[in-house]
Amino acid sequence: MKHRVLMFVFAGLLAVSVLGCIANTTRPSAWVSNTRLDVNDLKVGEHVITGEATSWGVLFGLVMWGDSGYEAALEDAKQKADIKITEVYDVKTDRKLFNIFGLYIRSTTIVTASVAQ
Repeated sequence: MKHRVLMFVFAGLLAVSVLGCIANTTRPSAWVSNTRLDVNDLKVGEHVITGEATSWGVLFGLVMWGDSGYEAALEDAKQKADIKITEVYDVKTDRKLFNIFGLYIRSTTIVTASVAQ
C-alpha cells in the first residue's frame, strides 16, 4: 500500500512539473512610441507596416542566436515597406514564444506601426 501511494505522489509531481513545459503563446508587449499628435507636422497617411524579428535557443537558453528585439523588428518592417518612412507612430508590439521543455525556444517580436512621411 505504501509503495502504491508513493507511486501516485511521484506521478502527480511528474505531471505538475511537466505542465507548462510546452508553450505556444502570443502576448502584447509595451513600447513607448509617438502618437498621431506627435507627428502632426509630417504627412500622415494610412500606411501601416509590419515586421518580425526572431531569436532561437537550445538547452534552456544556454546557446542562443538571433535578435528578437524591438529595434530589429521595426527595422525589418521599414525594409519591407515600399514607401519613404520619416517617422513611425502608434507602434504596437506582440511577442510569440514557442518552447518545448526548454530544449528548443523560439521568441518572435512582431511590430505593427503607422507611417508618417
